[in-house]
Amino acid sequence: PAAVEPGDPAGRSWIRFALAMLLIAAAANALYGIAGLVKEEHFFSDALLFGAVSFWGGVNLVVGMIQGGIALLIANRIPSGAFLGILIAGINAIAQLMAIGAYPLWSVTVLVIDGLIIYALTRYGFQEPG
Repeated sequence: PAAVEPGDPAGRSWIRFALAMLLIAAAANALYGIAGLVKEEHFFSDALLFGAVSFWGGVNLVVGMIQGGIALLIANRIPSGAFLGILIAGINAIAQLMAIGAYPLWSVTVLVIDGLIIYALTRYGFQEPG
Protein backbone atom coordinates (compact mmCIF):
# COMPACT_ATOMS: atom_id res chain seq x y z
CA PRO A 1 0.00 0.00 0.00
CA ALA A 2 0.99 3.62 -0.46
CA ALA A 3 1.11 4.24 3.32
CA VAL A 4 3.96 1.75 3.84
CA GLU A 5 7.42 2.98 2.87
CA PRO A 6 9.63 0.76 0.68
CA GLY A 7 11.76 -1.55 2.82
CA ASP A 8 9.58 -0.89 5.88
CA PRO A 9 7.83 -3.78 7.58
CA ALA A 10 4.09 -3.55 7.06
CA GLY A 11 2.54 -1.51 9.78
CA ARG A 12 5.47 0.67 10.84
CA SER A 13 3.56 3.66 9.47
CA TRP A 14 0.52 2.65 11.53
CA ILE A 15 2.66 2.54 14.67
CA ARG A 16 3.99 6.00 13.87
CA PHE A 17 0.40 7.15 13.36
CA ALA A 18 -0.67 5.68 16.73
CA LEU A 19 2.31 7.34 18.41
CA ALA A 20 1.51 10.71 16.85
CA MET A 21 -2.18 10.43 17.75
CA LEU A 22 -1.35 9.47 21.33
CA LEU A 23 0.87 12.53 21.63
CA ILE A 24 -1.78 14.80 20.09
CA ALA A 25 -4.49 13.25 22.27
CA ALA A 26 -2.28 13.69 25.35
CA ALA A 27 -1.76 17.38 24.59
CA ALA A 28 -5.42 17.95 23.73
CA ASN A 29 -6.68 16.12 26.82
CA ALA A 30 -4.29 18.10 29.00
CA LEU A 31 -5.49 21.37 27.45
CA TYR A 32 -9.16 20.43 27.81
CA GLY A 33 -8.47 19.29 31.35
CA ILE A 34 -6.93 22.60 32.27
CA ALA A 35 -9.77 24.46 30.54
CA GLY A 36 -12.33 22.38 32.44
CA LEU A 37 -10.62 23.15 35.73
CA VAL A 38 -10.14 26.88 35.08
CA LYS A 39 -13.05 27.99 32.84
CA GLU A 40 -16.07 25.78 33.47
CA GLU A 41 -18.41 28.13 31.59
CA HIS A 42 -16.91 27.03 28.23
CA PHE A 43 -18.70 23.67 28.53
CA PHE A 44 -22.32 22.57 28.82
CA SER A 45 -22.26 21.31 32.40
CA ASP A 46 -26.00 20.51 32.47
CA ALA A 47 -25.55 17.88 29.75
CA LEU A 48 -23.04 15.75 31.69
CA LEU A 49 -24.07 12.21 32.57
CA PHE A 50 -22.71 12.70 36.09
CA GLY A 51 -20.12 14.78 37.88
CA ALA A 52 -19.07 18.36 37.38
CA VAL A 53 -17.06 19.94 34.58
CA SER A 54 -14.14 20.35 36.98
CA PHE A 55 -14.22 16.59 37.70
CA TRP A 56 -14.06 15.77 33.99
CA GLY A 57 -11.37 18.40 33.57
CA GLY A 58 -9.31 16.53 36.14
CA VAL A 59 -10.02 13.21 34.42
CA ASN A 60 -8.90 14.62 31.06
CA LEU A 61 -5.75 16.06 32.60
CA VAL A 62 -4.77 12.73 34.21
CA VAL A 63 -5.60 10.74 31.06
CA GLY A 64 -3.51 13.19 29.01
CA MET A 65 -0.49 12.71 31.27
CA ILE A 66 -0.85 8.93 31.13
CA GLN A 67 -1.18 9.03 27.33
CA GLY A 68 2.05 11.01 27.12
CA GLY A 69 3.87 8.42 29.21
CA ILE A 70 2.53 5.55 27.13
CA ALA A 71 3.54 7.34 23.94
CA LEU A 72 7.09 7.39 25.30
CA LEU A 73 6.91 3.64 25.88
CA ILE A 74 5.77 3.06 22.30
CA ALA A 75 8.44 5.40 20.93
CA ASN A 76 11.11 3.46 22.82
CA ARG A 77 9.63 0.13 21.64
CA ILE A 78 8.94 -1.09 25.16
CA PRO A 79 6.84 -4.28 24.75
CA SER A 80 4.15 -3.24 27.22
CA GLY A 81 3.59 0.04 25.34
CA ALA A 82 1.18 -1.45 22.81
CA PHE A 83 -0.95 -3.12 25.49
CA LEU A 84 -1.03 0.02 27.63
CA GLY A 85 -1.79 2.13 24.56
CA ILE A 86 -4.81 -0.03 23.75
CA LEU A 87 -5.91 0.11 27.38
CA ILE A 88 -5.63 3.91 27.71
CA ALA A 89 -7.34 4.49 24.34
CA GLY A 90 -10.23 2.31 25.53
CA ILE A 91 -10.42 4.10 28.89
CA ASN A 92 -10.28 7.47 27.14
CA ALA A 93 -13.08 6.39 24.78
CA ILE A 94 -15.27 5.44 27.75
CA ALA A 95 -14.49 8.75 29.47
CA GLN A 96 -15.42 10.63 26.30
CA LEU A 97 -18.73 8.75 26.10
CA MET A 98 -19.48 9.80 29.68
CA ALA A 99 -18.75 13.46 28.88
CA ILE A 100 -20.24 13.59 25.36
CA GLY A 101 -23.04 15.89 26.50
CA ALA A 102 -20.66 18.61 27.66
CA TYR A 103 -18.57 18.79 24.50
CA PRO A 104 -20.09 16.58 21.79
CA LEU A 105 -17.93 17.50 18.79
CA TRP A 106 -14.72 17.03 20.76
CA SER A 107 -15.90 13.71 22.21
CA VAL A 108 -16.86 12.24 18.84
CA THR A 109 -13.55 13.34 17.32
CA VAL A 110 -11.61 11.75 20.17
CA LEU A 111 -13.67 8.55 19.89
CA VAL A 112 -12.66 8.20 16.23
CA ILE A 113 -9.00 8.84 17.05
CA ASP A 114 -9.12 6.33 19.92
CA GLY A 115 -10.59 3.75 17.55
CA LEU A 116 -7.77 4.29 15.07
CA ILE A 117 -5.17 4.04 17.84
CA ILE A 118 -6.70 0.77 19.02
CA TYR A 119 -6.72 -0.56 15.45
CA ALA A 120 -3.09 0.37 14.83
CA LEU A 121 -1.83 -1.08 18.09
CA THR A 122 -3.86 -4.29 17.98
CA ARG A 123 -2.97 -4.93 14.33
CA TYR A 124 0.71 -3.91 14.33
CA GLY A 125 1.77 -2.99 17.87
CA PHE A 126 2.85 -6.47 18.95
CA GLN A 127 5.22 -7.15 16.05
CA GLU A 128 8.94 -7.46 16.65
CA PRO A 129 10.74 -4.16 15.99
CA GLY A 130 12.39 -4.24 12.60
